[in-house]
Amino acid sequence: MELDGALTENLRIEPRKRRERNAWRFASLVTVIPSLLWLSLVCLCGVPVLFGDEWAFVPFIVKLRTGTLSLQDFWIAYGEHRLTLSRLCFALFFGHGFVDPFPVMLCSWILATVTTIVGVRYLVWPAIKDFATLSKVLAGFSFSAWALSLVQFENQLWGLQIGFVGTFCCVILGGAILAAEALPFGWRIVGLIFTAALATFTSGQAVLVWPAFAVGLAMAVRRGLTCVFVVIPFVIGLAGALWLYKVDGSGLLSRSEAFGWVLSQPGLALQSILGLLGSPLTYAAGSSRLQLATWRV
Repeated sequence: MELDGALTENLRIEPRKRRERNAWRFASLVTVIPSLLWLSLVCLCGVPVLFGDEWAFVPFIVKLRTGTLSLQDFWIAYGEHRLTLSRLCFALFFGHGFVDPFPVMLCSWILATVTTIVGVRYLVWPAIKDFATLSKVLAGFSFSAWALSLVQFENQLWGLQIGFVGTFCCVILGGAILAAEALPFGWRIVGLIFTAALATFTSGQAVLVWPAFAVGLAMAVRRGLTCVFVVIPFVIGLAGALWLYKVDGSGLLSRSEAFGWVLSQPGLALQSILGLLGSPLTYAAGSSRLQLATWRV
């Protein structure tokens, strides 16, 4: 009897494992072409020169090489952006030798590609797994093309922008956690809080992740009192993210024109987040903008 029970359980587990493997294979396959386009763009157009705001981080690099960096140097706000992820990558790659942002661009590509695969697996596959093959491929490819859109080549060819790529990753991962119904609800809350906390240290737009995740959980719960208890940690997290602008000495909250646009112009804030994600409607048209990029010679 015990042997029969074990065999029956194995027969149940094997198809489940096979379906799971198929889901990850599908997610990886439909992400290949957009991911390779991103990588080709970086290899062809990425140049070993700091650009724009990256020059403002030269003092950070000098401190790094002289061994005088403090913890605050990693998380103090730059404008409305905390950019801790960008600084960590700078510390990893710019500690010695030639200052070349190319490795940081590659990190952006890796982060975005892995996150897109996760997004296809949890946000697309469950809804299309029973569709015809062509429909599944088109749906999966549309998502990956949107997520890795070349329209966002400024983010792809600018090492500093790994912070904004990090915001994109946290948004997609948060959606995946919300969609992972097999995950216990309590663990989903913990995962979303952790993801939102990580996002806080990527860019200024990431502050919007706290209320976005709270709304997602509230819609999943749909019970008044439970919704309140679920939302409270995210309200506290949002307040903490804003409080950081006070304790880091940047004084950003006293300059409403530098940060208050998020609240005073919610439409613009939404466009900013969508801009980080790219657009499937302008994926092909965006290739014409590559003439503005610097090509390797």
